[in-house]
Amino acid sequence: LAQAEFFQKQNVSLHEEITSISEKFNLQQTQLHSLAQENNRLSQTIDKMVALSATNVSAIALNNLNSRTDIKTNRINKLDNIEVCLTLLSNQFTPVGNKNIYVQILDPDNQIVSERGHVNFKDTSLNYSGMTVVNNNYSNIDVCTKINVDSKKAMKEGTYNVIVYQDNLPIGNTELELN
Repeated sequence: LAQAEFFQKQNVSLHEEITSISEKFNLQQTQLHSLAQENNRLSQTIDKMVALSATNVSAIALNNLNSRTDIKTNRINKLDNIEVCLTLLSNQFTPVGNKNIYVQILDPDNQIVSERGHVNFKDTSLNYSGMTVVNNNYSNIDVCTKINVDSKKAMKEGTYNVIVYQDNLPIGNTELELN
């Protein structure tokens, strides 16, 4: 009987210890989750700080008259290329070196125009219409890229959104009206 009473006291003591450990474990899990969220938020802030920014973003539709001459147009049936130009602004936190600049052109229905590729990042992906690589050396860089429009038949009148990304971070945008 004494032994049974002893084991019962030990059982109660072990149960209390298990409950206490379980509570500490749950508290640590909550803190870990909170720290993971804070880490993610800080990582996004750092990514924005080190990214280039774009100004003077413009897009024009071009008709190729011949190999040397392009003329501006706003007519879909005459469109051969869309030229996107911008100024990339560097900052002291942006590392020197090559930067991937992606251009995404979306039609009035938010469908990508002239998809040239797909790139994956940590937890996102990006379909793009054009891409260029620029060498950042802490100075402002003027960049233009021509995107060949190979399927005019699928295009429709309206406002086209042009979004410029450095990797997966949007850094500038503009609109292009086509009819």
